[in-house]
Amino acid sequence: MKNLLAVLLTCLLALISCKNEKNAGEATVDTETSAENDTPLQKLAADLDGFWISDSYLSDIERTKSVYQSREYSKVGGLLGFSIYKDSLVTGTSRLLGFSGHEGGLYRPIKYNAAENRFDYDATRAGEFGDPIDFSLKMAGKNLLEIAHSKPSKQMDRYRKVGDKQDDLGLLDRELNRILFEGTYTDTVTGKKVIFSRDGKIEGMDHKNYRISYHFDALDFDAVYLWSGSEANKINQVEMHFKIDGTTIRLYSIVLNKDEMEYIVSKLPFAVLIKD
Repeated sequence: MKNLLAVLLTCLLALISCKNEKNAGEATVDTETSAENDTPLQKLAADLDGFWISDSYLSDIERTKSVYQSREYSKVGGLLGFSIYKDSLVTGTSRLLGFSGHEGGLYRPIKYNAAENRFDYDATRAGEFGDPIDFSLKMAGKNLLEIAHSKPSKQMDRYRKVGDKQDDLGLLDRELNRILFEGTYTDTVTGKKVIFSRDGKIEGMDHKNYRISYHFDALDFDAVYLWSGSEANKINQVEMHFKIDGTTIRLYSIVLNKDEMEYIVSKLPFAVLIKD
């Protein structure tokens, strides 16, 4: 009897396993079929969905290791970056949620152009967002898109997708950190290891957080903020000028001359960090 029960239990388990495998296989087929049946609009919307930054801006920073020198990022449109939402794109009309190095709220209405499989500026909604700026946008490669302007002159701006969180400016911070600071360094004075992470954390220094500035209203040089504590409760925050030469970061103290209302950078570096 025990042997018979064991055989029956084994058969039952085998039948359940076969059923689960069949269901899993059917689900896979359905998913693939659904992807194959996506319309050109749905596929384009999926590609465009995300957070985009001027490609020339990021490329210049990669080349010069300076945000300040790369601050001229757009030929015509004035957009440092923008967000696009897939869910609104598939309806055929949407808008770019843009920002510059100084402000946000640079919205651009767009609509789908089925003949060209791209999105164009929607002139019928121009009144909602200020002065009209005629343009079209289309994919130019993996995670790259181009915005072609027809007015006031024929110019092209290219943008790079840096993440899928459409409205998270922290993605720009992370990208600047990746290009400029991320890595393990040796402090030439103390000999200690200093680690800058992509998410803005520091190990091996008194300050535990950093953020690279891309606003230059009162500055005419590259700057980085250092602080301890949380984002909401910053402790001992300081602002420093930085210079990157190859694999070396030099940090310089900054003092505000209140009489002249200008910042003065120290001649000698506060720290010299060499990348391992």
